[in-house]
Amino acid sequence: MANPNWTKGMPRVANSGMKKGQVTKRVADTQETFQKIVDTYGDPLLALAEMAFNPANDVNVRHSSLKEVSKYGYAQRRAVEISGPDGSPLAIDMRLQLIGQITEAFEKLATK
Repeated sequence: MANPNWTKGMPRVANSGMKKGQVTKRVADTQETFQKIVDTYGDPLLALAEMAFNPANDVNVRHSSLKEVSKYGYAQRRAVEISGPDGSPLAIDMRLQLIGQITEAFEKLATK
């Protein structure tokens, strides 16, 4: 029921509403359910890792398991735009030069 002493545009009462960092009931229930699953069946991440490295599993299952497990160990890569000075498009000569530099860097890394 709405507060009859409050009208639109009035400031909030001090210390009203949720506090910063306070966990909602839904989040707390989800965390509790997940903890029950971990306690009963073990860590799902370990189960995925076992599936990924089990040679008896199908290649597609192993592949999807590795993809899921790797999300927890490595940041997901993002596309990076390469542009010329002041954000202008690269000239074709600059692109070829850049490809040559990248190739040289990979060759140096491969010989180490």
